[in-house]
Amino acid sequence: MISFSLGAFAMDLRLPWSEDPAVVPLLLWAQLASVHAVGIGDHAPDQPVPGLDGKPTTLAKQGTTVVSFFATWCEPCHAAIADLLAIQKPRSRFTLVLIAVGDAPDHVRRFVKSQGIPDDVVVGLDPTAAIARAWGQDRFPTTFLVDERWTLRHINRGYGRGFRLRIDRWLRAMQAAQ
Repeated sequence: MISFSLGAFAMDLRLPWSEDPAVVPLLLWAQLASVHAVGIGDHAPDQPVPGLDGKPTTLAKQGTTVVSFFATWCEPCHAAIADLLAIQKPRSRFTLVLIAVGDAPDHVRRFVKSQGIPDDVVVGLDPTAAIARAWGQDRFPTTFLVDERWTLRHINRGYGRGFRLRIDRWLRAMQAAQ
């Protein structure tokens, strides 16, 4: 059985294909597509994010933060994560938070290990996409840049040419403004 909601409409489905794992990304996208996105200048959501160790992390206490929502099956997410890690090395004055949406904890742990994601990166779990909905994430990857007052300064939806340069430029401007 699959449960989902679109706005005020909620439904439980018991269909022959509802147990097919290939359907999960499509239903997850449908769930995310109905969200109201937060905007530049808005206060970023500050609910705790469960970590790989099961302990919640409060993101709002992290200072300048880059929050990127990803899925382990998403190839553009892999490229975005590599770019974010490359930016983080010379610019260690920000916290990098990667939030896995819709993936099982064991699967995310294997992904983190296989990608060589360092221990100083906060990796969060969002198996039901509740955190992604609160942020207004509507595609993979979506990357949010938040300042030390937890105000949303930049949003990059998707991944494409110029991603690394754009994020790096935004971070330099945010750090110069501090």
